[in-house]
Amino acid sequence: MKTNIAKRLLSLLLAAICFAGASLTSYSAAETQDVPSKKTVAKSANGDTAVVMPSMEEPGVNQYQVVSPVPSGSSIEPIVQAPRLDSLQGKKIALVGGSFSASVTHAVIRDMLEADFGCITYYMTEEIGKSETYNPNSVSDKSKAFQQKLIDYGIDAVISGNCGCGICTVKETGNGLAAEYIGIPAVVVGAEAFVPQIESTGYNRGVPVVRTAKYPGAFANDTTQEQERKARETLYPQIVTALTTQLTQKEADRIAGDIAGVKYDDIVFTGSHERVQQFYEVNEMSDGLAVVPPTREKVEYYLQYTAYEADDIINRDKRTGEVIDVPPANKTIYAYHVATNAIMAGCPPEYMPICVAIVRCFANGNFYKSLASTHAWNPYVLVSGPIARQLGFSFNPLRRLYQEGACLKII
Repeated sequence: MKTNIAKRLLSLLLAAICFAGASLTSYSAAETQDVPSKKTVAKSANGDTAVVMPSMEEPGVNQYQVVSPVPSGSSIEPIVQAPRLDSLQGKKIALVGGSFSASVTHAVIRDMLEADFGCITYYMTEEIGKSETYNPNSVSDKSKAFQQKLIDYGIDAVISGNCGCGICTVKETGNGLAAEYIGIPAVVVGAEAFVPQIESTGYNRGVPVVRTAKYPGAFANDTTQEQERKARETLYPQIVTALTTQLTQKEADRIAGDIAGVKYDDIVFTGSHERVQQFYEVNEMSDGLAVVPPTREKVEYYLQYTAYEADDIINRDKRTGEVIDVPPANKTIYAYHVATNAIMAGCPPEYMPICVAIVRCFANGNFYKSLASTHAWNPYVLVSGPIARQLGFSFNPLRRLYQEGACLKII
């Protein structure tokens, strides 16, 4: 009994202390004049206004009009593709590539082409070679040799595969692009998740329509028997159709519409901070981490820290004026794209000159690695010299002590 009475007295005492603390932490009306209106407020004992808790409602005034961080269009002029074949009967077909069990699926496709159409097939790299990554603005010797071999062998169509990761998709699509550029129809085999990348790689390198054969699921998840079955039942019919059905404007328009970007003045979305995050994530313009909403006004403010106007091209050679390709998309990068991405990443505006310099490095011919792999490849940027200290970049504290003339004693 005495214990229960003691507990109740202790509870009353704690309640009194909490109430007294709330009164002591109240704010005067003058001190809270900048508090947002959408708050739950209460009057304290002395008549002053105290903020109790924020409203759970989403602020109606928190609306951001944001722009796109993605460059639009390609710096490469599109080609006019050759007509597809009327029939595969007796045609010479090159099956090239070698990624993701291509030796398994290509063998099945080769046998079926020979059995159904009497095709003369040239199989994999030991017979016909390959181009791998293809850049029409700077065709490599390997790509030229591959194209010449296709011509020498009288090849009628090319089947390339298999696309099952980011970097191999660029390479295997490159075999098809090399063929299309010399007037030979091609089809690229890829796991269904990588078909958009196949199409965008072709579009951005001047081939409006790259026909594909979609492999259901992932190559690496299937046994050899399952890969053979899918090659027979799923890939083979798609390949035959892709090589014998004429290209349509509807296909070209769909791919261009899926990939084409927007202009600087276009507002791509308007919404609250939370909705902006969702917009960028759903449209694959974010890795899922929170971004700073890039409004047009903020972009223009960031550009004041550079010598560029919003529509100035960054990937341009200052000496020749030539626009330099930035792989893998080969798109024209404007100053406002750099500002938009810097804002989204949370860079302070004074970092803009460094961000511009980084993009210009990507356009340097010595930077040749494609940033399209599904592996965890990341470029490293090393910033040194006075600018690193001016911007407050972190660096070796021992080196700082040495620079400041401190004497270090090693025990």
